[in-house]
Amino acid sequence: MNFEFDESLSKIFRAVKAIGAEVTGMAPNKEFAEDISVETYGKESQLGGKADAMRHITFSALASQQYSEPVAKTISVLNENITYNQSQAEKDMDYANDAIGREIAKKAKSKEEIVEMAKEAIDTGKAKTIKDNTGPYY
Repeated sequence: MNFEFDESLSKIFRAVKAIGAEVTGMAPNKEFAEDISVETYGKESQLGGKADAMRHITFSALASQQYSEPVAKTISVLNENITYNQSQAEKDMDYANDAIGREIAKKAKSKEEIVEMAKEAIDTGKAKTIKDNTGPYY
């Protein structure tokens, strides 16, 4: 069977991912990570910038705490491999920031601490960003 991954299939996978977030109880974490990233760094850096990094770090930390580090890592790998037209640089950035989130999860005792540690990682340059521009994200 010849399998070609295209934008239509990516849309279907994103819909399944959203349903999975609802079923597993991770939707509130996803929404929190999205909201705090825009609140902290603005919409203009959602794709490849600081808000993107914040979203990945925060969600990964919350997923690690809610389930486990291996589950959070699996989510990261699946997420990066069902996104259509994402460059390798974007994937590498997201993987790096997801790993930072999993490390933060081991130390943080609350959402507030996760957010503070994520901001510190981003503001000190430990987190990875590749650009600061506008655009949709998946």
